[in-house]
Amino acid sequence: QPQEQAMSRRYEQLMEVIQNGLERSRKALNLSELVEGSYGEDAVVYGGTEMLIGTMEDMLDKVHFKVLKEELPSYLQEQNMEAFLDRFDAMVKTLDEEEVQRSLREQQDKESAMKAMNSALLPAGVTLEDVVEFQKYQDALHQKEKMTEA
Repeated sequence: QPQEQAMSRRYEQLMEVIQNGLERSRKALNLSELVEGSYGEDAVVYGGTEMLIGTMEDMLDKVHFKVLKEELPSYLQEQNMEAFLDRFDAMVKTLDEEEVQRSLREQQDKESAMKAMNSALLPAGVTLEDVVEFQKYQDALHQKEKMTEA
């Protein structure tokens, strides 16, 4: 059920993207300019510029409706778009899982390397913090010796 809902959501998103693209391309058409450029003064012979624009808008509405409601769903079904979206989703999921596993292995490798480095460099029971504290002590002792020499 959740996978079907996800598929239907993905399919709906695809349809929405296609519909938005068609609407934007239609809005980009300047029908007035198109009629003027194509017919010029002869537009009067065909009922005038406004009538031609109205006819073109009606034609575009029919094409838009036919493409979105009839042809596109049939085409997407013929192309087995739902199966494609399923395979695509599975690939993305696999890549995400592999990335998580890679990051986890990388983190484990870092921790292992840090432990190995600490155990190889420091005697048992001595931590890196102990070394830093000892170095501070050595620095303070060295400063004290310099002051007494002067």
